[in-house]
Amino acid sequence: MISDSVCCTLVTRALVLPPLSLSLSLPQDPVVAADGHSYERTAITTWFQANKIDPKSPATGERLAHSELLTNWTLRKTIGEAREAELARGAELARGAALALDGPL
Repeated sequence: MISDSVCCTLVTRALVLPPLSLSLSLPQDPVVAADGHSYERTAITTWFQANKIDPKSPATGERLAHSELLTNWTLRKTIGEAREAELARGAELARGAALALDGPL
């Protein structure tokens, strides 16, 4: 059975593939562009600045109708939950390691 932490991490990674094509990391501030894909705000803003003359979608290559960005609240929440789960898992592993070190030699 897959743990909640792993499941949440897998879902997060599946949801953020388009932003990964720009920044290669989980977004801190995920946004939705006119193409319907989610990106890290700083990455897509940089993309727009570099492609001012003919803004195209980094995911599809299609011309974008506009460059307005909307916060992707669902993705932001999912990423936050995955990060919290990973932190809790790391703390649990650290406690286990500390207990093992305190045991009999």
